[in-house]
Amino acid sequence: MLKDPFPEPRRRTESKSDKIGGDISAGLKVRDPKARIAVLVGLLVMLLLASVFLDSYASSPAAKQTDRDVPSVQIGTDVAAKITGVPALDMSKAERLSDQGPDAKKRFPLDAASYLLYESAYTAMVWANDRNLLPLTPASAAEIRNDSRPWRFRYVTFRGQLVATNEDNFEEAYGTHEQDEIGQVHRGRVLVEGGDQMDPPLYVTFLGDVNGRILSDTDPNVVDAKTEAITEGWVRVRGIFVKNYTDADENGRDIPSMLVVATSVVRDYETKPVESLEDIPFEIIVDNPAIADTQRGRDILSRLFPKPLYRLIAFANERAGEEGRALREKEELTPRAIDDLDEGTYEKVIGQPGAFRGTYFGGLGSIALEGYFLGPSDIETNDAGVSNVFEGWIATDREKLVRFMAPERLMNRRWPENTRIRWAGFYYKSLGYPARNGTRRLAPMVVLTELEEIRPEPRDLGGELWIGIGFLVGLALLFWIVVREDRTKRDFRASRRGKRTVEA
Repeated sequence: MLKDPFPEPRRRTESKSDKIGGDISAGLKVRDPKARIAVLVGLLVMLLLASVFLDSYASSPAAKQTDRDVPSVQIGTDVAAKITGVPALDMSKAERLSDQGPDAKKRFPLDAASYLLYESAYTAMVWANDRNLLPLTPASAAEIRNDSRPWRFRYVTFRGQLVATNEDNFEEAYGTHEQDEIGQVHRGRVLVEGGDQMDPPLYVTFLGDVNGRILSDTDPNVVDAKTEAITEGWVRVRGIFVKNYTDADENGRDIPSMLVVATSVVRDYETKPVESLEDIPFEIIVDNPAIADTQRGRDILSRLFPKPLYRLIAFANERAGEEGRALREKEELTPRAIDDLDEGTYEKVIGQPGAFRGTYFGGLGSIALEGYFLGPSDIETNDAGVSNVFEGWIATDREKLVRFMAPERLMNRRWPENTRIRWAGFYYKSLGYPARNGTRRLAPMVVLTELEEIRPEPRDLGGELWIGIGFLVGLALLFWIVVREDRTKRDFRASRRGKRTVEA
């Protein structure tokens, strides 16, 4: 049988690599080898760019989400209880009040007073309210004295010297009313701070339920302190304003005053200067972590001990911000790193707080949790004259968590979470706090003198452009080499097929 003079060329056996390439080509819907190579190179470029972008984002402050449950020392578990909301008071009773004229001011508001006393005694949200309080000061009192109607039944706060106090049976002293029986009440009169400079002096007369938080005090600076009655000295009062009122002193003489139903009367202090760290009684602080094995110990570790705390805040305020830079330089305040991993400083500070009390720490980090401002109605009474602070959390660059309080000079802006900062301040104590996962933990607490945002340096667009150009040139060269190699293989295979055809 004659052979076919033009035999069909023998087909090359399909290799595994060809099959994989074909599968990829089929998946990409591209059959031209050049186009297939271009698509694969394009995918490579996309992967490289994505990896560069993700690496850049991961190293940025915005990507650092600090978990407050992780970087500090756990000391137990806890579930925080919150009270929110304040019920509205019956304003119709306020509208029926009158204090225009001498006789109206002397008239005791039986209906309104009994209603407010009942609410303050039996409605927790009323006596617990400490938000949006109107400060009664010589400045605000002038307007209220002129016309009290817009301010009636407003929640107020004031501080001053307790000049008189006694206990009465409400029904016997003031008469019967439509409310349930009130019973025993405290009555007192306070000379408001700065009120002795007014004419007439600014007095406030208050009534409060005997069973409530009225004229009793437990010293927050003493562990296991007993509750004691307040009979004299400075006090801070929180309550509900009723009306302008004419009170009477021990001799029956009229005293222009204001009537308030008190929800809280606690001890306050006359302001004292703080000139050095020796004026701060650090010795009353109890924060040894060894006591964290009991619930009582964990509660003690959570205490702030306001007397030394606010004195330290007043001391730091004189050295805070740009205004205090000269004093800081004069005293040669150089911050140490609290997160030194080689020395284990963070753990040493928590474990041996007494050895580091008043030490000046600082460094770089970011805001771990957006801070918040605390005003006169939020902070505890103190003898340092501190009425405003800023509170928050810092995550150091080595992911260590630090609680801070900042004095008034640093309260010039909001500090959103993940803001890159430089900070410095005085170590105060190891503070227990409830974490978000229900555990209780310990973290060092500092009082800041410096809190400064660090803005990222401007990008070098020229350098980045040249890097990008070089990267593209390299890819183009790689593409040319791959395509050139593919052509060489194709020409070689074609020549081999031609040679075999001739031999056949």
